[in-house]
Parts: sequence; C-alpha cells; structure tokens
Amino acid sequence: MNIYIGYRNLASYFQENSTFGKAPENHDQRLTTIKDGVYLLTFNDRSYAVSKDAAERFIDEVFRQCQNEHRGFFPLEPSFHGKSTAAVIEKQDERGRYSYFEMDDEILLQMLTELKEKCGDPLDERTLINYSYPNPELPEEFELRTICHQIYMGPNTPSPSVVQTAFPDKNTSCFQIQNDKASLQLQDGGNTLLYEVPMELLSDIKEKVRELCLNPAEAYVNAGEYESFIRFGKKDERIFTDPRKTLSLLQEIASRSVFVSSSVSASSSAVPSFGSAFFS
Repeated sequence: MNIYIGYRNLASYFQENSTFGKAPENHDQRLTTIKDGVYLLTFNDRSYAVSKDAAERFIDEVFRQCQNEHRGFFPLEPSFHGKSTAAVIEKQDERGRYSYFEMDDEILLQMLTELKEKCGDPLDERTLINYSYPNPELPEEFELRTICHQIYMGPNTPSPSVVQTAFPDKNTSCFQIQNDKASLQLQDGGNTLLYEVPMELLSDIKEKVRELCLNPAEAYVNAGEYESFIRFGKKDERIFTDPRKTLSLLQEIASRSVFVSSSVSASSSAVPSFGSAFFS
C-alpha cells in the first residue's frame, strides 16, 4: 500500500504547477511511502526519515480522523470547498487502485507538525537519496532483466536508475533480456558495440550478479561519475552495484557473445577496453 498524506496550500500549488515553462514544484507538508515499510516526511522543504512503526501509527490515526471518501482526485485548482488549503490524502492499494479521503486540514497540519518534532535531524542530500532509493534484498531465485553501467548526468537529467527509459542511450553499457532473448550494448572507447548474448550464459551471469549484490553500492552518485545497477523480477526492482565490477562483468559477457555491429558513440568519453577476467 502506498500513502500520500499532505497539507497543501492550493493557491500556491496551483500557481507553481501551472506556469508554462517552469518545472513543477510541491511544497506540501507530507508523509509519503518511498517503498514498502520506508516512509519520508517532508516539512517546510526539509526531509525526515520516519520509522515504520511511527509512520503506521500516524497513518492509522489519520484514517480515524478522515470524514469521508470522495471520488476522483484533488484537482489542480486554487481552492477546494471554498478554502485555499486542504488535506490531501491518497491511498494506492496493491492492485494500483487509488482512493481519496477528506479530512480537516488544520488538524492534519497539527498532526504533521507533531510528527516532525518526534523525528531526528533533517536528512542531508546524500542521506536523503540513499534513504529514498534503498537497495532491496536479491532473492535466491530471481528473474534478471538488466545490468546497466553509465555516467550519471545529474538531477536535472535523471538517469534510468531513477526515471527508467525504454531504450538505453549511446552513453550506456547495458545487458538486457527481452522476449527470451539477451543482448548487450557496450561502450568501448568511442564505439558502441552490439552483441547477441547466448541464453546458455544466463546461469553464469546470474551467479556473478549475486556476487555483485553481496556488497551493493549506495544510490548517491555525483554528477559525471559512473553508476551501475541491476534490475530484476516482475516488479522491476533495482539494486545499485559497484561500477568497476559491473563494467568488468559486461565486458566478460561481450567476450563470450556474438558480435553484431559497431557504431561511433555520441560521446567520445573513453570506457576501459576489454581485458577483465570477471568470470573464472
């Protein structure tokens, strides 16, 4: 279940999110679900970690205070029920269906204020990113989808680890499985090399992925540095991995695959040449 519980200044929200050419903003005082059992409180644009027990007690109390459920969603309007502020309460169930609830907004603001006072210090940027993108456990049996290695371009151009793109760009080395076929795009110097990967390699590849995930990397990456991650399972979960070891694995997969084609990369940033021995 995903939760969004927020106190919203509707007039400010409307102005900030309806200006053409301006990035949307959200200054709600809010408690949100990051992932199962991980909650984040944002108050006056500062972020606080909230324990699972404290968040669940807060959520239970909020729903006891809810007056009724309403249809639709909170509209992008400067007022709601004749007021410029509102309690915005949204719940998404396991099947992805949303429900919306009404509550006295001043009571919710007081509850959010009290919750903030029980939290520790606000999170700095690095801690916030690592908290917001936690690495899950890799199960013993898993369906591998992607192994990716790329340069993180910064928050204004989010990488596929945060906003996943349909196809990797030419600055990315990426192994992926689609429709029971495996392929690899690898950067080697200024070239983009494409390979067909034999499916019989998959068991070996998964063993090396297990090794990568024994010591996962943090989510925080400085702009211009390499980041790597694997994606797996029906929910397409992501685990960040050591970039150097991940590139070594991709290079070794290439050495055991069928070369298809080569093209000049959009970027001339050099990637180390083949030569690792990640497979034993």
